Amino acid sequence: MQNIIRRAAAFFAAAVMLSGAALNAAAATRSDQGMIAHRLESGEDLTDIAERLAQAAFDHEEVIDASSYNVDGALITEVLETMLIKHPDIFFLDRKVPAAYSVFGGKIYTIRPKYKYSAEETQKRLGEFYAAADGYLSLVNNNMSQLEKALVLHDAIVEDASYVLDEVESSEYELLINKKGICEDYSRVYAYLLGQLGIKTEIIGSNDMEHEWLKIELGGSYYHVDITWDDPQPDRGGRVSHRFFLLSDKKISDSSYYSPHTDFECINKSESTTYDGDAMQAISSKCCPLDGKIYCIYTLNGNHRFGTISFRESAGSASLNFAALKDINGFMWKCGENRHWNGVYTGLAEYGGRLYYNSSDEVFSYDPKSGAYGSVYKLNVTDKQLFGLRIKDDKLYGMLSDTPNDNFEETELCSLKDKVSVQVHKQSAKPKENKYAINVKSITAGAAALIAGKEGFLFGK
Repeated sequence: MQNIIRRAAAFFAAAVMLSGAALNAAAATRSDQGMIAHRLESGEDLTDIAERLAQAAFDHEEVIDASSYNVDGALITEVLETMLIKHPDIFFLDRKVPAAYSVFGGKIYTIRPKYKYSAEETQKRLGEFYAAADGYLSLVNNNMSQLEKALVLHDAIVEDASYVLDEVESSEYELLINKKGICEDYSRVYAYLLGQLGIKTEIIGSNDMEHEWLKIELGGSYYHVDITWDDPQPDRGGRVSHRFFLLSDKKISDSSYYSPHTDFECINKSESTTYDGDAMQAISSKCCPLDGKIYCIYTLNGNHRFGTISFRESAGSASLNFAALKDINGFMWKCGENRHWNGVYTGLAEYGGRLYYNSSDEVFSYDPKSGAYGSVYKLNVTDKQLFGLRIKDDKLYGMLSDTPNDNFEETELCSLKDKVSVQVHKQSAKPKENKYAINVKSITAGAAALIAGKEGFLFGK
């Protein structure tokens, strides 16, 4: 992973001079610098010069006169860092060597951006970037809370993208278009999409960890989200971790919590422990929005279920409600002759108004409108099992392996276009469903689900 905080030496490279017409980016979807914060070591406010540089980059200017900003030459690294972090759609500059500069009287005099593409190619790629972003933004709607929007986008990015450390070139464009990237790409693309929805973020970096993640603002409080570390490795279709979604400063740095984050400083403190409980971790699949509901695979008290989740917020607390639709406790993944892997490896995907989920050897569908379940595909091999699924280009793919710990073979199973499920039935008795979460402030998140068999978690600050 690249060191994301200081690359001062790289900025002393020679400029690359490119000619071309002024670049007209898609203004309606251009990033807003006010939506993404980032702490600078110097403590200086470099917004003005960074924004001038950003505008020049979008316009594909070759030389920027920066003399009027009276900024010390030693701050060039932070100027460029500020521009790139606040504008993830400026992916067309070389991240390692984004510009060369000159100094006069100790102050930054001129800046020469180092463009990776011609003006025409940059404009083309910007169009592709914004179109891909629109695809993600189409997954959410105004009927969702800001939290639900953040959750759906988090899961969509994690499900689509693959962490690839050894790629020759990584960028926000590569993550959105080719679905490959590193931590910087994950966090900045997510921050960009949230910014388009009016959700403020702060990019966080750690030199010791050589890692980057972000905080997001919900209800006036900031929470940590490490979207990169929520992406399972190896990549698992339809399955998403939520271990690092909406954590407090205390929780994410707790030495007893999975992989604690260290050596970071922030502008915005995350003191609220509202979502530090076990509830988010109960969700093991991608959350799929459909017809006003959010579907997922979750595990409560050792029970694996397919169902829906919803959030209720009130002064001082918030609750996450689970409504079970189907028990999947019978799903088991073999480990040798007489043993089974611990856990559930069921992925979830939506296509054509139906939900699709897998057992170890079969894929099922659920039609919310009719309440009907059906078998879509039966695995015809015995040496491999399904450890997730993915749907793309009207086709169903299975993540095949004999163990959950190795890389999976993403294998085409069948076409879903005009596919009719067989063995269609309605579940005769679905698990008990709770309408509301337990409304007792003194109860802990982990204990909430144990009372009266209800499946609700109360979050309390």
